[in-house]
Amino acid sequence: MWVNGELVAQNGRVGRTPEESFPGAYPLVAGFPACGDEVEVVLQDSNFTHSKGGIWTEIVFGTLKERTHELERALRAADAANRAKSEFFAVMSNEIRISSTTYSTSAR
Repeated sequence: MWVNGELVAQNGRVGRTPEESFPGAYPLVAGFPACGDEVEVVLQDSNFTHSKGGIWTEIVFGTLKERTHELERALRAADAANRAKSEFFAVMSNEIRISSTTYSTSAR
């Protein structure tokens, strides 16, 4: 991402060939000063690794504090969802084991 002609952030590397580039698709918070009434923001995208590449999520502007807080909240939500998924699979695995043991015992 270029802001007023200065590179302020990148996620992966843009290239003209697959060898010159590498993909990056991670949430990113980038800060830059708002100088004057207008700011020029340029995003570059090159895609050699995924047929449906490009920018898929919204680009949100705000203060660095606001954006960082939002990203931290999203990461906490993702962690909570991941823990819930792990707990669900642990319970289901245990239920399957108990059912299999019961079935195995009663089948004899």
